[in-house]
Amino acid sequence: ETPPLEKWQLNLLKSINFPFKSNWENIYECIKPLYIQYKGGIPAKNPESKTAYTCHGINVKRWITKQRSRFNDGTLENEKREKLEEIKYWSWDPIGDNFKKNFETLIEYIKKEGVPNPTQNTIYKGIGIGVFLGKLRTGRIDQKFTKEMRSELEKLGTHIKPLNRRGSPKF
Repeated sequence: ETPPLEKWQLNLLKSINFPFKSNWENIYECIKPLYIQYKGGIPAKNPESKTAYTCHGINVKRWITKQRSRFNDGTLENEKREKLEEIKYWSWDPIGDNFKKNFETLIEYIKKEGVPNPTQNTIYKGIGIGVFLGKLRTGRIDQKFTKEMRSELEKLGTHIKPLNRRGSPKF
């Protein structure tokens, strides 16, 4: 194994503007175009190799998750945070952002179409708002569904609880 450079060697390299890149920067440069290509939703597996996306031997999805965890813990350096936020489609909370977008689209649909209880197969602006509402009703995404959101839907006439408890529920 090569010993680390001595201070005079590092200074000499700096004096000629040698481009030092950390492993973090190398991975960042690798994931940035992938993140943009997939609009923030990098698939679990590379469609060509059928294996996880990797950059310099590092699993891309795990690396991104680690950056988000470090951000949430307050241990991610500001410089790295800023670089990540420069990436188009970057999100610190993609699940929360997606939930918010779906909820806002559901509200828009109800107000525009006057249908407070869309059917399961209702799609509006490319979003399955009927399925989304079904998940709200069954509590499968309860952690993001606030009392204020529930109240807003109920004021628009949306039934959150089934009207009939027996047989096929009616909303």
